[in-house]
Amino acid sequence: MSKKINYHVFLFVLVFMVVGWCKAMPAVQDLRVPIPDTVEAADTLQTDTVEADTTQGRYLKITTSDGSTFQGQVLRENDKKIVLKHKVGIFSIYKNEIKKMKPYDPADKTSLWFSNPNENRMFVMPTARMLEAGEGYYQNMYVLISSMSIGITDFITASMGVSMIPAIGLDNQLLFGSLKAGTELAEKFHGAAGVTFLNVENEQSTFSYGMLTYGSPDYQLSVGYGTSLGSDGIDNQTNLLILGGEARLSEHIAIASENWVGEEQIISYGIRFFGEKVSADLAFFRPLNELVDAFGPLGIPYVDFVYFF
Repeated sequence: MSKKINYHVFLFVLVFMVVGWCKAMPAVQDLRVPIPDTVEAADTLQTDTVEADTTQGRYLKITTSDGSTFQGQVLRENDKKIVLKHKVGIFSIYKNEIKKMKPYDPADKTSLWFSNPNENRMFVMPTARMLEAGEGYYQNMYVLISSMSIGITDFITASMGVSMIPAIGLDNQLLFGSLKAGTELAEKFHGAAGVTFLNVENEQSTFSYGMLTYGSPDYQLSVGYGTSLGSDGIDNQTNLLILGGEARLSEHIAIASENWVGEEQIISYGIRFFGEKVSADLAFFRPLNELVDAFGPLGIPYVDFVYFF
Protein backbone atom coordinates (compact mmCIF):
# COMPACT_ATOMS: atom_id res chain seq x y z
CA MET A 1 0.00 0.00 0.00
CA SER A 2 2.81 2.41 0.89
CA LYS A 3 4.51 1.77 -2.46
CA LYS A 4 1.34 2.67 -4.34
CA ILE A 5 1.01 5.88 -2.34
CA ASN A 6 4.64 6.76 -3.05
CA TYR A 7 4.17 6.18 -6.79
CA HIS A 8 1.05 8.35 -6.81
CA VAL A 9 2.79 11.14 -4.88
CA PHE A 10 5.82 10.91 -7.19
CA LEU A 11 3.61 11.20 -10.29
CA PHE A 12 1.69 14.12 -8.77
CA VAL A 13 4.95 16.00 -8.10
CA LEU A 14 6.11 15.46 -11.68
CA VAL A 15 2.76 16.66 -13.08
CA PHE A 16 2.93 19.75 -10.87
CA MET A 17 6.41 20.61 -12.17
CA VAL A 18 5.46 20.00 -15.82
CA VAL A 19 2.42 22.26 -15.47
CA GLY A 20 4.66 24.94 -13.98
CA TRP A 21 7.06 24.70 -16.91
CA CYS A 22 4.18 24.91 -19.39
CA LYS A 23 2.96 28.02 -17.59
CA ALA A 24 6.43 29.56 -17.88
CA MET A 25 7.03 28.85 -21.57
CA PRO A 26 4.50 31.28 -23.12
CA ALA A 27 6.12 34.15 -21.24
CA VAL A 28 9.52 33.15 -22.54
CA GLN A 29 8.28 32.83 -26.09
CA ASP A 30 6.54 36.23 -26.00
CA LEU A 31 9.92 37.90 -25.54
CA ARG A 32 11.11 36.39 -28.80
CA VAL A 33 8.24 37.53 -31.01
CA PRO A 34 9.26 40.65 -32.98
CA ILE A 35 6.81 43.51 -32.45
CA PRO A 36 6.94 45.94 -35.39
CA ASP A 37 6.77 49.68 -34.83
CA THR A 38 7.21 49.35 -31.06
CA VAL A 39 9.62 52.27 -31.10
CA GLU A 40 9.60 55.19 -33.52
CA ALA A 41 13.33 55.57 -34.01
CA ALA A 42 12.62 58.24 -36.66
CA ASP A 43 12.14 60.69 -33.81
CA THR A 44 15.91 60.66 -33.39
CA LEU A 45 16.15 62.89 -36.49
CA GLN A 46 14.56 65.68 -34.48
CA THR A 47 16.94 65.52 -31.53
CA ASP A 48 18.11 69.10 -31.93
CA THR A 49 14.61 70.54 -32.09
CA VAL A 50 13.04 68.77 -29.08
CA GLU A 51 13.73 70.09 -25.63
CA ALA A 52 13.17 68.19 -22.40
CA ASP A 53 10.17 69.02 -20.28
CA THR A 54 11.99 70.03 -17.13
CA THR A 55 8.72 70.36 -15.23
CA GLN A 56 8.43 66.58 -15.23
CA GLY A 57 12.03 65.61 -14.52
CA ARG A 58 11.16 61.91 -14.61
CA TYR A 59 13.60 59.26 -15.74
CA LEU A 60 12.31 55.84 -16.79
CA LYS A 61 13.80 52.49 -17.73
CA ILE A 62 11.36 50.72 -20.05
CA THR A 63 11.41 47.12 -21.25
CA THR A 64 9.16 46.33 -24.21
CA SER A 65 7.44 43.04 -24.98
CA ASP A 66 10.14 42.09 -27.52
CA GLY A 67 12.83 42.34 -24.81
CA SER A 68 14.29 45.71 -25.87
CA THR A 69 15.27 48.16 -23.14
CA PHE A 70 15.21 51.98 -23.29
CA GLN A 71 16.07 54.53 -20.65
CA GLY A 72 16.04 58.31 -20.47
CA GLN A 73 14.17 61.42 -19.42
CA VAL A 74 10.47 61.71 -20.16
CA LEU A 75 9.82 64.45 -22.73
CA ARG A 76 6.17 63.83 -23.51
CA GLU A 77 3.47 61.37 -22.55
CA ASN A 78 -0.09 60.75 -23.70
CA ASP A 79 -2.55 57.86 -23.68
CA LYS A 80 -0.66 56.02 -26.43
CA LYS A 81 3.04 56.87 -26.17
CA ILE A 82 5.89 57.84 -23.91
CA VAL A 83 8.70 59.90 -25.47
CA LEU A 84 12.14 59.42 -23.90
CA LYS A 85 15.26 61.48 -24.46
CA HIS A 86 18.51 59.52 -24.34
CA LYS A 87 22.03 60.63 -25.17
CA VAL A 88 21.81 58.70 -28.45
CA GLY A 89 18.50 60.24 -29.48
CA ILE A 90 14.78 60.45 -28.81
CA PHE A 91 12.43 57.48 -28.80
CA SER A 92 8.64 57.21 -28.86
CA ILE A 93 7.43 54.00 -27.22
CA TYR A 94 3.89 52.70 -27.55
CA LYS A 95 2.35 52.01 -24.14
CA ASN A 96 0.62 48.83 -25.27
CA GLU A 97 4.05 47.31 -25.99
CA ILE A 98 5.55 48.12 -22.56
CA LYS A 99 6.26 45.04 -20.46
CA LYS A 100 7.98 46.73 -17.52
CA MET A 101 8.57 50.35 -16.54
CA LYS A 102 10.81 51.48 -13.69
CA PRO A 103 11.71 55.01 -12.52
CA TYR A 104 15.37 55.70 -11.77
CA ASP A 105 17.71 58.39 -10.52
CA PRO A 106 20.43 59.26 -13.07
CA ALA A 107 22.77 60.15 -10.19
CA ASP A 108 22.38 56.66 -8.69
CA LYS A 109 23.65 53.86 -10.91
CA THR A 110 22.11 51.18 -8.69
CA SER A 111 18.63 52.48 -9.51
CA LEU A 112 19.14 51.14 -13.05
CA TRP A 113 19.81 47.61 -11.82
CA PHE A 114 17.18 45.02 -12.64
CA SER A 115 15.11 43.75 -9.72
CA ASN A 116 16.70 41.04 -7.58
CA PRO A 117 14.88 37.81 -8.52
CA ASN A 118 16.06 36.09 -5.31
CA GLU A 119 14.20 38.35 -2.86
CA ASN A 120 11.88 35.56 -1.68
CA ARG A 121 14.47 32.83 -1.04
CA MET A 122 17.63 32.12 0.90
CA PHE A 123 19.51 28.92 0.01
CA VAL A 124 17.06 26.32 1.30
CA MET A 125 14.46 28.23 3.30
CA PRO A 126 12.26 31.02 1.93
CA THR A 127 12.25 34.60 3.15
CA ALA A 128 8.99 36.28 4.19
CA ARG A 129 8.68 38.02 0.80
CA MET A 130 6.06 36.55 -1.50
CA LEU A 131 5.89 35.67 -5.18
CA GLU A 132 3.27 37.60 -7.10
CA ALA A 133 0.37 35.68 -8.65
CA GLY A 134 1.64 33.77 -11.68
CA GLU A 135 5.32 34.20 -10.83
CA GLY A 136 7.45 31.20 -10.03
CA TYR A 137 10.82 29.53 -10.17
CA TYR A 138 12.42 26.14 -10.72
CA GLN A 139 15.28 25.24 -8.38
CA ASN A 140 17.80 22.43 -8.75
CA MET A 141 20.13 21.52 -5.88
CA TYR A 142 23.17 19.32 -6.41
CA VAL A 143 21.66 18.30 -9.80
CA LEU A 144 19.79 15.60 -7.84
CA ILE A 145 16.94 17.54 -6.16
CA SER A 146 14.42 19.54 -8.18
CA SER A 147 11.59 21.74 -6.94
CA MET A 148 9.19 24.32 -8.30
CA SER A 149 7.42 27.22 -6.56
CA ILE A 150 4.45 29.13 -7.98
CA GLY A 151 2.56 32.17 -6.71
CA ILE A 152 -1.07 31.05 -6.50
CA THR A 153 -2.05 34.57 -5.44
CA ASP A 154 -0.02 37.55 -4.23
CA PHE A 155 -0.38 36.11 -0.73
CA ILE A 156 -0.08 32.32 -1.22
CA THR A 157 2.80 30.30 -2.71
CA ALA A 158 2.82 26.54 -3.38
CA SER A 159 5.97 24.46 -3.79
CA MET A 160 6.68 20.82 -4.62
CA GLY A 161 9.86 18.87 -5.16
CA VAL A 162 11.45 15.46 -5.57
CA SER A 163 14.93 13.97 -5.42
CA MET A 164 16.21 11.99 -8.39
CA ILE A 165 19.10 9.96 -6.98
CA PRO A 166 19.69 7.01 -9.35
CA ALA A 167 21.23 4.59 -6.84
CA ILE A 168 18.52 4.47 -4.15
CA GLY A 169 15.29 3.65 -6.00
CA LEU A 170 11.92 5.35 -6.10
CA ASP A 171 10.72 4.22 -2.65
CA ASN A 172 13.66 5.94 -0.98
CA GLN A 173 13.48 9.27 -2.81
CA LEU A 174 12.66 12.52 -1.02
CA LEU A 175 9.22 13.94 -1.82
CA PHE A 176 8.05 17.25 -0.41
CA GLY A 177 5.38 19.89 -0.82
CA SER A 178 4.73 23.18 0.96
CA LEU A 179 2.31 26.08 1.27
CA LYS A 180 3.37 29.56 2.35
CA ALA A 181 1.16 32.56 3.12
CA GLY A 182 2.41 36.08 3.78
CA THR A 183 2.10 39.79 3.21
CA GLU A 184 3.85 43.13 3.68
CA LEU A 185 3.27 44.23 7.30
CA ALA A 186 4.84 47.68 6.96
CA GLU A 187 7.33 49.46 4.72
CA LYS A 188 10.31 47.11 4.18
CA PHE A 189 8.82 44.66 6.69
CA HIS A 190 7.26 41.33 5.61
CA GLY A 191 5.78 38.41 7.49
CA ALA A 192 4.97 34.87 6.38
CA ALA A 193 4.12 31.43 7.72
CA GLY A 194 4.24 28.06 6.04
CA VAL A 195 4.15 24.31 6.36
CA THR A 196 6.22 21.71 4.50
CA PHE A 197 5.32 18.02 4.19
CA LEU A 198 8.16 15.55 3.63
CA ASN A 199 8.32 11.86 2.80
CA VAL A 200 11.58 9.89 2.91
CA GLU A 201 11.76 6.10 2.91
CA ASN A 202 8.08 5.85 3.88
CA GLU A 203 8.66 8.13 6.86
CA GLN A 204 6.53 11.28 6.92
CA SER A 205 7.22 14.53 8.74
CA THR A 206 6.02 18.12 8.71
CA PHE A 207 7.89 21.36 9.27
CA SER A 208 5.90 24.46 10.23
CA TYR A 209 7.52 27.87 10.44
CA GLY A 210 7.03 31.60 10.75
CA MET A 211 9.34 34.11 9.08
CA LEU A 212 9.97 37.86 9.30
CA THR A 213 12.05 39.75 6.72
CA TYR A 214 13.22 43.34 6.94
CA GLY A 215 14.90 45.44 4.26
CA SER A 216 14.87 45.96 0.51
CA PRO A 217 15.11 43.16 -2.07
CA ASP A 218 18.85 43.92 -2.38
CA TYR A 219 19.70 44.20 1.32
CA GLN A 220 17.57 42.14 3.68
CA LEU A 221 17.65 40.19 6.93
CA SER A 222 15.35 37.30 7.85
CA VAL A 223 14.60 35.61 11.16
CA GLY A 224 12.29 32.65 11.61
CA TYR A 225 11.26 29.88 13.97
CA GLY A 226 10.19 26.41 12.92
CA THR A 227 8.99 23.17 14.44
CA SER A 228 9.46 19.76 12.87
CA LEU A 229 7.19 16.83 13.75
CA GLY A 230 8.15 13.32 12.73
CA SER A 231 5.91 10.30 12.32
CA ASP A 232 6.00 9.83 16.11
CA GLY A 233 4.27 13.19 16.60
CA ILE A 234 5.12 15.39 19.55
CA ASP A 235 7.61 12.84 20.91
CA ASN A 236 9.81 13.48 17.90
CA GLN A 237 9.60 17.29 17.86
CA THR A 238 12.54 19.44 16.78
CA ASN A 239 12.64 23.22 17.13
CA LEU A 240 14.76 25.41 14.88
CA LEU A 241 15.75 29.08 14.86
CA ILE A 242 16.55 30.40 11.37
CA LEU A 243 18.72 33.47 10.68
CA GLY A 244 19.65 34.64 7.19
CA GLY A 245 20.41 37.58 4.98
CA GLU A 246 21.56 38.82 1.60
CA ALA A 247 23.55 41.84 0.42
CA ARG A 248 23.84 42.79 -3.25
CA LEU A 249 27.38 43.77 -4.21
CA SER A 250 26.76 44.56 -7.88
CA GLU A 251 24.04 44.14 -10.49
CA HIS A 252 24.88 40.44 -10.89
CA ILE A 253 26.54 39.39 -7.61
CA ALA A 254 25.39 39.11 -4.00
CA ILE A 255 26.56 37.43 -0.80
CA ALA A 256 24.14 35.41 1.30
CA SER A 257 23.95 33.41 4.51
CA GLU A 258 21.45 31.00 6.06
CA ASN A 259 21.97 29.67 9.59
CA TRP A 260 20.11 27.10 11.70
CA VAL A 261 20.16 26.95 15.50
CA GLY A 262 18.57 23.89 17.10
CA GLU A 263 19.85 20.65 18.56
CA GLU A 264 22.63 21.12 16.04
CA GLN A 265 24.00 24.47 14.88
CA ILE A 266 24.80 24.99 11.21
CA ILE A 267 26.09 28.18 9.63
CA SER A 268 26.36 28.88 5.92
CA TYR A 269 27.93 31.50 3.69
CA GLY A 270 28.15 31.85 -0.06
CA ILE A 271 28.11 33.92 -3.19
CA ARG A 272 25.19 34.31 -5.57
CA PHE A 273 25.47 35.01 -9.30
CA PHE A 274 22.29 36.05 -11.10
CA GLY A 275 20.61 37.69 -14.05
CA GLU A 276 17.00 38.68 -14.51
CA LYS A 277 15.85 35.09 -15.12
CA VAL A 278 18.59 32.79 -13.79
CA SER A 279 20.60 32.44 -10.61
CA ALA A 280 23.35 30.16 -9.28
CA ASP A 281 24.57 29.78 -5.69
CA LEU A 282 27.96 28.53 -4.52
CA ALA A 283 27.97 28.18 -0.74
CA PHE A 284 29.23 26.12 2.21
CA PHE A 285 27.21 24.73 5.13
CA ARG A 286 29.36 24.25 8.23
CA PRO A 287 28.12 22.21 11.21
CA LEU A 288 29.33 23.52 14.56
CA ASN A 289 29.80 20.18 16.29
CA GLU A 290 32.20 17.27 16.50
CA LEU A 291 31.65 16.53 12.79
CA VAL A 292 33.15 19.82 11.68
CA ASP A 293 36.63 18.35 11.15
CA ALA A 294 35.22 15.67 8.85
CA PHE A 295 34.12 18.32 6.36
CA GLY A 296 37.22 20.49 6.49
CA PRO A 297 37.51 24.16 7.42
CA LEU A 298 35.08 25.42 4.75
CA GLY A 299 32.20 23.02 5.40
CA ILE A 300 29.87 21.06 3.12
CA PRO A 301 29.72 22.49 -0.43
CA TYR A 302 26.30 23.59 -1.66
CA VAL A 303 25.42 24.31 -5.30
CA ASP A 304 22.09 25.23 -6.85
CA PHE A 305 20.64 26.64 -10.05
CA VAL A 306 17.38 28.61 -10.27
CA TYR A 307 15.29 29.66 -13.26
CA PHE A 308 12.63 32.34 -12.69
CA PHE A 309 9.45 32.71 -14.72
